[in-house]
Amino acid sequence: MISVRVPERLSERALVLAADSPARGEGTASTGAAEAPLEGRVLLGGPLAVVLTEEFVADDSELKAFVAQEAATAVYHLVHLGLTVTAPAGRPPLHSIDLRLELTAADGAAFQPVAWSLSPRHLVTGRTAERTLSLGPSLKLLGAEVSVGSASWTTSGADGRPWLRAVRELRSDPAWEFRRVSGAELEGEHRLAAVVRTPRGSATTLGLGVTAAVRRRTGLLRKYVQELVEPLQSAVDL
Repeated sequence: MISVRVPERLSERALVLAADSPARGEGTASTGAAEAPLEGRVLLGGPLAVVLTEEFVADDSELKAFVAQEAATAVYHLVHLGLTVTAPAGRPPLHSIDLRLELTAADGAAFQPVAWSLSPRHLVTGRTAERTLSLGPSLKLLGAEVSVGSASWTTSGADGRPWLRAVRELRSDPAWEFRRVSGAELEGEHRLAAVVRTPRGSATTLGLGVTAAVRRRTGLLRKYVQELVEPLQSAVDL
C-alpha cells in the first residue's frame, strides 16, 4: 500500500445548470416564462489525472509487480475531481447532486475504459477529513480519506440514508450521488478520486455531467442539469 497526497487545489469552473423538464404540478408552461438556470451554486474542480507508472508505485513491490504485469495491455490513471457547493442567502439548499463520468476509448480499442476504483464509496457516519489517499492491492483506493471541506462532518440522517455513495464501479459510466440528509447539508468543498483503467495505445476521453435538485416550498423537486458539450480530456491525457 502507498499513500498519495491529494492536490491542494484543482482548477475550478462555475457551472450553469439548465432546468430540466418541469416537475409535475409546476406552472411554468402556463406563464410562458422560462425557468432560470441554477447558476453559481456548483463549481467543478478538475479533472486532474496522473499516470500510475512503475516509478509512481515503486515503494510497494506488489503494486509495482501489478503495474508491470498489466503494462502490455492497460494503463492506470489516478483522477482527482472536486465539487464546491455554495448556499447564497435566501436561496433554498440543494437537495441532491450527481456527478457522472463517461469514459470512452477510440474506435478499435481492445476494451472500454472503466472506473477501476472510486473514493469515497459510501459515507454514512461522521469522520475526520484527511488529505491523503491510499492505494492498496491491485491499485484499489482504500477507505474514504479525502477532504470534504471541513475538519469533520456528518454524513447520515436519522433514517440511515447515505450522504454520499459511489455507483457503477467497474463500468464506463460511474457516478457519485450526494443526498442532503438530516444534519448534513451539501454545501462545502467535496474532493473525489477515481482509478481509471484504460486500453494501452488508445486515446480515452472523460465526459462529465452534473445534475442538482432543489426542493420547492410545495415539496416538489426541480432538477437542473449540465452535460459538458465537448468531452473533457483530463489534464494529463488518458
